[in-house]
Amino acid sequence: MALTLAGAIGALLVWILFTFLFPLGPAGAAVHLLLGLSGALFVRWWALRGGGSRAG
Repeated sequence: MALTLAGAIGALLVWILFTFLFPLGPAGAAVHLLLGLSGALFVRWWALRGGGSRAG
């Protein structure tokens, strides 16, 4: 489970690197898939983290 969180943070950091430090212009549009990957991995980690109380 920690691997999922590490993957989410890593993908977000790579996205920031390629978006702001090394802009690739229109050809780098595929780099934005890293942001989607980061979000998906973070939500997966959040859902599977276990423990704690759940609202509902």
